[in-house]
Amino acid sequence: MVIPETDCATHVGVPVPVATGKDIPAIDDRISAARRALYTVLGLGNIRAPLDPLTASKLYWSLSVPKLLYGVEVLETTPACMDKLEAAHFSNAKAIQGLPRQTCDAVPAATLGWCSIQGHIDMVRMIFLWKLLLLPVESLYKKVTLSRLVYHMMDIGGKHMGPVYQMLNTCQRYGLLGAITDAVWNGANMSLKQWKANVRNIVWDREYARWKSTIPMYSKLELFRLATADVQKICHWPWWTHAVGGQVRKCRLLMRLMIGEHGLQENRSRLTRGAGRETTTCQLCTMFESETVYHMLFVCPSLQVVRDTMWGHVRTAAPQALVVQMDNMLPKDRTVFIMSCFNSCYIREWQPTYSAILDFVAAMYGQRSSLYDSLVLNRV
Repeated sequence: MVIPETDCATHVGVPVPVATGKDIPAIDDRISAARRALYTVLGLGNIRAPLDPLTASKLYWSLSVPKLLYGVEVLETTPACMDKLEAAHFSNAKAIQGLPRQTCDAVPAATLGWCSIQGHIDMVRMIFLWKLLLLPVESLYKKVTLSRLVYHMMDIGGKHMGPVYQMLNTCQRYGLLGAITDAVWNGANMSLKQWKANVRNIVWDREYARWKSTIPMYSKLELFRLATADVQKICHWPWWTHAVGGQVRKCRLLMRLMIGEHGLQENRSRLTRGAGRETTTCQLCTMFESETVYHMLFVCPSLQVVRDTMWGHVRTAAPQALVVQMDNMLPKDRTVFIMSCFNSCYIREWQPTYSAILDFVAAMYGQRSSLYDSLVLNRV
C-alpha cells in the first residue's frame, strides 16, 4: 500500500501544514465561510429596519470568528495570511455598519469595540499557553510543552519554530516572557482568570495606542479624530446603542458624515483629480466657505428654513441645560459634540433627544441633496 503525499494533516479537526512557513490551510475557504455566516445574519433585517450593528457584532463573534480562526492557537500565521485575515475582518466590520469599502481601516473595527485579528490571535495564544502550564504535572501535554519551552528558552539548536515557539514569542512581544519563565522553573502560581485579565489589558492597551496613532494619518478623519479625542479605550460608538429599527439608517448617515464618507463638496474634492477636480466651496450659498459637515448643519443660509424647523424639535426634546450648552457652542464644536454622542456618554432617558438629533441630521442632508439635484437639472 502506497501512502499518499499531502501538504497538511488533520489533527483533532485542525488542518496542520506539513511544512513550516505555509499559510493556514484553506484560508480562503475559511474567510468565505465566515463571510457567508455573517451575511446570513445580516439578512435578518430589512431595507427599512436593518439588523442593528451591536446585535450583528455579537453574532459575528459567535458564528463567524470561530469559523475563521478555529485552531489558530497551534497554527503558524505568515504575514500574507495575516493580511488576508485582517482585510476580511475590516470588510466584515464595514458590512455590519453599512460603510463603503473605501472607508479607512482605522474606523470600522474600533467603532464596534473590536480589536484587530492579530490582537485577538495573540490573546488566545497566550491564554492557551497558560492553560497548558496549569495542567497537572503528570499530564503528557504539559510535559511536552515544558520540554519545548526549555528548548526554546535555552536556545538549544538552530532555527526555532512550532506552535509553542509562536506562543512564547507572542508573550515576549507583550512583555510577559518573565511570567512564562517563572512558571516554567517555579510552577504557574497565577490563576487563569488573573492571567486572562492581564493579557487582555496589555493587548487592548496596545490596540488602543495603535488605533489612536493611525487616525491622524487620514485627513478625511479630522472630524472623527475630534469626536473621539476624549475616548480612553476602544469601545463601540455610543450612537450604535440607539440604532434600533428605523434609527439604524440614520445612525449610518451620521457615521458616514463623521468619517468623511459623504457626498459633500469637501469629500467630492478629494475624490476628483486634475482639471476636473471639483471645488470644496458650497454651491448653495454665497458665503464662499468649504462645504463641510458643520457648514451644512449649522451655517449654510440656503438650508435655514429646514434647520429652524428641525432644530426646534431638538430644542423641545432636549433637557434645558443641554440646549443652553449647545447654543453657546460654535458650529464646528456643536457638530463634534453631536458626533461624539455628547462626549461619548449615552443616557437612555435622553432617547427622544437622540431621535430628534438623527431626524435633524437626516433632514438637513436630504434637503441639501435635493437642492444640489435641482442645480444639476437647471444646468442641463
